[in-house]
Amino acid sequence: HRPCIRARLASSSSGVMDKSLALQLAKRCLPHFESKGVGKLTEIDSVKPRNLLGLWTGMGSVDEVQVKSKDDSVSFVVKTVGSHKKLDDELALVDHMSYYNEATFYEQNLSDSICAAGALCPKALLVDRTEDGELTICMTKLPGRGFSRNPEQTRQALQWLAKLHALFWGKSADEIVKAGVAERACFWDLSRRQIELRRMPSDVLRHAAKGIDARLQADKMMTMCHGDPKGANIMFDETEGV
Repeated sequence: HRPCIRARLASSSSGVMDKSLALQLAKRCLPHFESKGVGKLTEIDSVKPRNLLGLWTGMGSVDEVQVKSKDDSVSFVVKTVGSHKKLDDELALVDHMSYYNEATFYEQNLSDSICAAGALCPKALLVDRTEDGELTICMTKLPGRGFSRNPEQTRQALQWLAKLHALFWGKSADEIVKAGVAERACFWDLSRRQIELRRMPSDVLRHAAKGIDARLQADKMMTMCHGDPKGANIMFDETEGV
């Protein structure tokens, strides 16, 4: 057992991850680089962190850490998430809690199974949780660029989702829920979007929402779903595809 690293609190005032923290994380991830397909580094000469973006709840960031040795250079991604205890906005809190489900997903190494099924996604290198609710998730960096809504990329994105759904269809979905993955965690699941439901006009769709949701939940053949498969959450690479 290793102590959790309070990554968010160790960031510099510029928003870029502190180099000492980046080095600590790189050392802990190093033994997993080769098995996760990152590279064959056996030692670390230097690290260079680079901020990619902030989390949309404003409580964390996503950074890239470049690791150099004498003979090679590789990169991995770090997502740091602040504690939910520091949020007082109801809507932001609902969305923020999805990060804890994401951590469970990576802790179960489900991303490795998805990659093995032919659907490329980041693989977990390290997951840390603090008692206060802060998270650090280190993962492999995906190749590629942003998603374009052209026919070919759209077809490949739908194929990616089909592979995910097929992999966890039926009993497999029940097993991962037992392992700790949230039973209902999709972004637009009715149980998570009660605030938006209350804001809807009093029309037919609002009154039918609970009945539609009940019918969906009664289906015996559930599967794992991507929580929010929009274009901003999809990457495309000319060689690897979606």
